[in-house]
Amino acid sequence: MNARKAPLFYGWWIVLATGYILLVGAGVGFYAQSVFLDMLVRTQHHSVTDISIGNTIFMGISGLIGILVGTLIERFDIRWVLCAGAIMMTAALYALPHAETITEIYGFYALLGIAYSFIALIPCTTLITRWFERKRATALALAQSGLSLGGVLVTPILTQNLSLQGAIGAQAPLIVGLCLMVIPVCILFVRPYPADKGLLPDGRTSEDVTAQEPSTSSTSVTLEFKDIVWSRFFILMTAASFFALLSQIGVMSHIFRWAAERADPDVTLKVIPIMAVASFSMRLICGYFLDRISVYKFSLALYAIQGTSILFVSYSFGNIYVMLSTAIFGCSVGLILMVQPLLLANAFGLANFSRLLGVNQLIMSFGVALGPLIVGAAYDLLGGYSMSFPIVSGTSLLALVLLRLAGRPETAMQRATLKT
Repeated sequence: MNARKAPLFYGWWIVLATGYILLVGAGVGFYAQSVFLDMLVRTQHHSVTDISIGNTIFMGISGLIGILVGTLIERFDIRWVLCAGAIMMTAALYALPHAETITEIYGFYALLGIAYSFIALIPCTTLITRWFERKRATALALAQSGLSLGGVLVTPILTQNLSLQGAIGAQAPLIVGLCLMVIPVCILFVRPYPADKGLLPDGRTSEDVTAQEPSTSSTSVTLEFKDIVWSRFFILMTAASFFALLSQIGVMSHIFRWAAERADPDVTLKVIPIMAVASFSMRLICGYFLDRISVYKFSLALYAIQGTSILFVSYSFGNIYVMLSTAIFGCSVGLILMVQPLLLANAFGLANFSRLLGVNQLIMSFGVALGPLIVGAAYDLLGGYSMSFPIVSGTSLLALVLLRLAGRPETAMQRATLKT
């Protein structure tokens, strides 16, 4: 008699739901930053530096709000946090056409930043880490593929609408509908914990848990939240994230305008989808292997590759080289956001995870916020991207040094305990 096939673990529905939520958040917020910058520079006649400050506000606010989001997730149903983010993102799209003065433009960026924090990485990553342990990297890679797909599917639609209609194009029914669809997705499919469905992480049985109990890990030791935040590994790992994302977002926020200066218009429209497709492909490939290899060693290699690829972007001219350098740079885009929660979970476990991730995201957000501003200011002062991009290339290599000094995450808890 054939054995009955086990039902699909509900965690994979959580992956699908968070993937859609991240698709919307990234398509309208993360990947659209360079599109908003180009449109506002053209239509509102502000300088690149002025609008880059708006990008900085978006990134900075999303990070500052991250600690609040982490606290809300710990205290309330995560679904209401996500729904609030969807409503605020829709409100930001309706506010954009009314933003004419630079102060009003900055207000738009601030509201969009708050919405992005509520709808994106902290809540979605927390959901995945709650539902998965052994397959966490694979699940996180699949869910965060929504970020890349947002750049492939949503941002091009937004780009076309903004190009044809100006700021009013942000109110296109399809874009608004995608944002509001997050609400029924959360209500119908998202469940905060596996226990809400009578399940355990990874779909394990109680026998599986019992069999694993004798094993010990670095996360079996418990520390106070403040002790973890002040531990050597957390400080240096977070500092590395700060400089790595300063580099990455500095380039991403200007890549549309960079391409417009160096390639034909039809190629310029393709750079964000090319970058997103490369990011999507690498997330899937790396997610599979990160359940099997050292996340720490992979992160060191990632920072080195990103710094090198930005140099290639800096000196690329013409249609072929613009597309090729964009694809190579795109291979590193998003992977930093994937490895950070894995490093945190490997080092300190799930106790206080959302709050730790909130602090990590807060510090990273300052780098994310400074990146567009540094590149924009260097562009205006030095006369082009060939001079400004290499500056942030160096910060990726600095991130490599800092993470190497942090040491392996598997021993972080013991080292922090000894220090305490």
